[in-house]
Amino acid sequence: MKYILYILLIGFILIGCEKEKLEGNSRILEGKWKWISSHERNWNFETDTYDHTIHPSSNYSDEYFLEFEHKGKVKFMKNNKIEKNYRTVFNRFELGCTSLSTDCYRYHILLDNNKKNTLTGGMNKDTIVCNDTNLPLEWQSETLTYSHTYIRVN
Repeated sequence: MKYILYILLIGFILIGCEKEKLEGNSRILEGKWKWISSHERNWNFETDTYDHTIHPSSNYSDEYFLEFEHKGKVKFMKNNKIEKNYRTVFNRFELGCTSLSTDCYRYHILLDNNKKNTLTGGMNKDTIVCNDTNLPLEWQSETLTYSHTYIRVN
């Protein structure tokens, strides 16, 4: 009887961990992506405008990567060491953004199915732009935001 309860408990735990495999159009995410730059926007209250700064990866000694696995996981890595690891749950993955190319997808991913921890942006087969991640550069205030650009390495 004890063993049946353990088996049922493990089964419920495995079923309760929601994640979505990369299937259909979202398979374009699968693989490893290397950070090449970040676009910083900082709201300037004095001029009522954004100040813009580009941060190329060549200015940093560390290398940053995203890796999407077919089984529905994404890893955030620094120097090929996993810093963060999440399950992917797609809120949106659809064709149609103009910032990268005509074959561009917009995405909104809930990391570990958490609405407060998301990964959003646009991508094509070679480039992905992420608006919500804190790697490699972290937000320091409510007026400071980043868009991180990654290129496919495999």
